[in-house]
Amino acid sequence: MSTVSSTFYRDLPALESFSTFFDASSHSPLPDDWHVLVADVRDSKRAIEAGHYRNVNTVGVACIAAMRDGFPDQDYPFVFGGDGASFCIPTSALENAKTILLDCQQLARKDFDLDLRIGAVPVTLLRELGTDVCIGKLRISLNYAQAMVTGDGWAMAERLVKSSHQFLIQRSKSSLRASFAGFECRWREIPSPSEENISLLVMALEDTELERRLTYTHVQHLIESIYGSPETHHPVRVEELNLDLSPLSMRSEARVRNPGFNRVSKAMHMLSVWPLVATGRYLMENKVRTEFTDWGGYKARLRDNTDFRKFDDLLRMVIAGTLEQRAKLRSRLSELAASGRIVDGLHASEGALLTCIVGDYNDDHVHLVDGSNGGYAVAAVELKAQLKAFEARVASVDEAVGEDLHQRLRDVATQHERRALPVANRPGSISAPEKIRSASTRLQ
Repeated sequence: MSTVSSTFYRDLPALESFSTFFDASSHSPLPDDWHVLVADVRDSKRAIEAGHYRNVNTVGVACIAAMRDGFPDQDYPFVFGGDGASFCIPTSALENAKTILLDCQQLARKDFDLDLRIGAVPVTLLRELGTDVCIGKLRISLNYAQAMVTGDGWAMAERLVKSSHQFLIQRSKSSLRASFAGFECRWREIPSPSEENISLLVMALEDTELERRLTYTHVQHLIESIYGSPETHHPVRVEELNLDLSPLSMRSEARVRNPGFNRVSKAMHMLSVWPLVATGRYLMENKVRTEFTDWGGYKARLRDNTDFRKFDDLLRMVIAGTLEQRAKLRSRLSELAASGRIVDGLHASEGALLTCIVGDYNDDHVHLVDGSNGGYAVAAVELKAQLKAFEARVASVDEAVGEDLHQRLRDVATQHERRALPVANRPGSISAPEKIRSASTRLQ
């Protein structure tokens, strides 16, 4: 594979405006020798209902951490979905990526009692099926650029992995082992800076790319007209960021960083992290600047490096606001849904979960945000229900239109048959003698 292809994403220019990503011209098609990899927790709804959303969220972020640790010199695009993540990987990295996700699958099963489904779909196949995947890059902060995706191939890859065993990853030729060294889970649940947070998903349904772009632009303007600017409705406030010294919080990180059944190594990790967290709290509170890190500015940089809004041919946002604002948004989105332009899902919660991937504490850190108590995963249940109802309505209309068309065709065929018969033999026709007799009868 060419070097240019393998560095495709790294070489993409980063754009500055989120709104530009509703325009397909801001994205570049993935090279043909790339693949879309999917990792998602099976039956995540049941796990969330049982109170295990933190575990579901942790497994999704662990996949991203392992992929970043596995390719430290590369920059491959990913999108976090709450109960999983998707990636774009060139062929040259495919076997290593498969091995990493197989290890993530083991982690999910052994340490969190969750079933992680993993699969890979070639981009060439997605194009043969009439879909495509295009990638853009958004500059989130000075040190972090976030992947954005357009094209229905992203969703097609997920459907193929979920519906067919042939796309599931079951083995790899690589001997690489996954490392979760960058995974951190050290922050308390962040209370909403307003009355609540919402985890929002919106999918445009129009047939053409232009129509979908206009709809997403309209939804974005609608959100800002109700909630204000992104700075206003950002779900993370620096003053609400607090490190968590509780064993329960540290347990998730210990399980990820030390996968398997070795309880001693997990306990040792928790014991080693506690003084690090306490030290970090002191450094941040006292605004200490060391040779490598400005600790006084860390929380601000953390906030800047969050993915509270993203786009993977589906608008995903975590928004802070009031109950009244949510009611207004619900009403306006319902109007768009009733007109057949969108389907959406929305889940309200009191706070946000923050899970981190850290290379270093000054520049190289990414922070994945979701609403608490289910977040995106619960919102996705509503979106899928709306989509199913929409598809049922379309099928019903198609059936009614089809039956009406068939009846019209039958009527036309009958008319043609009547025209083809001799006049005397046409159903309902009256011969000349009969017409005369009928007239004579009426005259009498």
